[in-house]
Amino acid sequence: MNILRLLQCLSSCLHNKYSEALLGKGYYGGNQLIDKVELLTQQRALDAFRLKPKEWGVNVKPYSGSLANLAVCTGLLQPHDRLMGLDLPDAGHSTHGYMTANKRVSAASLFFESTPYKVDRETGLIDYDALEATAKLFKPKLIIAGITCYSRCLDYARFRKICDDHDAYFFADMAHVAGLVAANLIPSPFEFPDVRSITAHKTVALTTIQSPQTQVIANARHLCEHLKKCGYHIATGGTDVHLLLVDLRNKKLTESQAEYILEQVSIACNKNIVHGIKSAMNPSGVRFGTPALATRGLIEDGIEAVSTVY
Repeated sequence: MNILRLLQCLSSCLHNKYSEALLGKGYYGGNQLIDKVELLTQQRALDAFRLKPKEWGVNVKPYSGSLANLAVCTGLLQPHDRLMGLDLPDAGHSTHGYMTANKRVSAASLFFESTPYKVDRETGLIDYDALEATAKLFKPKLIIAGITCYSRCLDYARFRKICDDHDAYFFADMAHVAGLVAANLIPSPFEFPDVRSITAHKTVALTTIQSPQTQVIANARHLCEHLKKCGYHIATGGTDVHLLLVDLRNKKLTESQAEYILEQVSIACNKNIVHGIKSAMNPSGVRFGTPALATRGLIEDGIEAVSTVY
């Protein structure tokens, strides 16, 4: 699966070189070597998503997705401009402008004015009509489509229309689903947003091979169905992608207890907030993803065996 080679590349002497500039514009000497690596990565990114170099630009940096998102915001907005993102308690990401009633939590909420859009309380699905109504009142300059634990495909065309109707930029944070997009298994956002951000350590590691990506989704759906049979509630009712969020509110088990118990049998997961919960310190949910399991060769039967531990 090329995972070993990916890890070897991440632990390289390139870590020890300042390379903060765009290609050919580095302040520090020796950046021509870094430029070669970044140029190769740009070319491979375009190839992975079937994009034409004359039509698309790519900026590659060894940063986290959080810094990439902040770079997009500062590139498109002026201080105190307005933005909208999916609320953190509703499966969004903190870098999309998250703030509480008492504190501006993310850098985006510190430098810009933000208000969230949310999911429907019953279905857990994004309420696009409410999003549009909020955009009409708030008048954002940027709307962000992106998730951390939302298990359904996003309606990028609807986002585009809302942005056009309200004269806003459209930014798609596709870090979680980029590999699935590259494998042509879910709708691509490339037609619609003005800017897209991607990270390389979630689903992208399996990008070059469609079969494992297909198995990633199949495993996630099978895990969903088996957990539902065991009496667990799944946020949004299922999954279209590589992850799922288990709502533990109907169980006599906290998210921290679940995370700890699973760690004792070498199952990694993380506690995650469920829509309708106010405190991220008591999130009531556990998020599971299946890319690592597909990498190790697990198929549906193996997933069912693993899920019996849950």
